[in-house]
Amino acid sequence: DVDNGAHKGLYEEAARFLDRTYTGAATAVPWTHKMSQADLWAAAATIALQYADELGETDGNSVEGNLPFIPFYIGRSDCSASPLVNVDNYPSFKAFPDALGGHSHNYAFFRDNFDFTEREYVAILGAHTLGNVHQRYSGFGDGTTTNGIEGLSPWVEEWWLLNNQFYRDLLDLYGVRDDSDKHVNWTQVPTRNNTGMYEWIDYPQDRHVMLNADVALVKDIDPYIMNANTGRISCSFHSCPD
Repeated sequence: DVDNGAHKGLYEEAARFLDRTYTGAATAVPWTHKMSQADLWAAAATIALQYADELGETDGNSVEGNLPFIPFYIGRSDCSASPLVNVDNYPSFKAFPDALGGHSHNYAFFRDNFDFTEREYVAILGAHTLGNVHQRYSGFGDGTTTNGIEGLSPWVEEWWLLNNQFYRDLLDLYGVRDDSDKHVNWTQVPTRNNTGMYEWIDYPQDRHVMLNADVALVKDIDPYIMNANTGRISCSFHSCPD
C-alpha cells in the first residue's frame, strides 16, 4: 500500500525498480513466469545482504565467510492484490512498527505477525546498519547531503557494510569510532525540519541518528514516552533504565 504513511519512499526508492525488473525485463521467459513477486523481493533482499557482506571483505572490515549461507527457495504465493495491497481489505496490515514507539508495540508487531522471538526481533533491527533515513520521506535526519543525495542520515558510519556496528554504536562501546577517545553521547533532539518529532543524535559529532525503536533495544523507554505522536522521552539516554 504505497499510500500508507509507513511506506513513504518505498516505491520511489525500491519497489519501482523491482517492479520494472519483474514485469518489464526483456528476457526470453518473463520473470512473471519464473517466480512470484514475493520470490523476487526475497531474492533481492538476499542478494543485497550478500553484496553488503562482500563489500566488507573488500574493505578489510569483514572476515571472508562472515555471512552464513542463506538458502533460497522459490514457491511463495502472492496475495491477490499484490503488489498494491489495500489495507482496508487486509486489516492486519494496518499496524506497522513505529519509529517513535518503544519496545512493547514494536516487538508485539513482529511476534504477532511473524512469530518472532525476542532474539529474532533484536536481530532484525540490526538491518539498520545498512542504509539511511530519508528526511523527505520520514522526517528524520539532518537534511545534509550524503554522497550527492540530499537529506540522508545514516545510523552508522559505513552504512553500506553488513556488520554489527549498529549494535556497537547503540551500546556506546568504547573505541569503535575514528575519534575513539570520545564516547558517544546519544541525545534526543527535535527533528531538524520542524516536524514536531524527536530523534537521537550522537552528540556532539552529530553524524548519525537513532530512533526510539532503536534505543528501546537497550533502554526501557516505554514508561517515559511523553507524547506518542512526537516520541519525546522524559529521561536521557544515561538516566533511562536499561
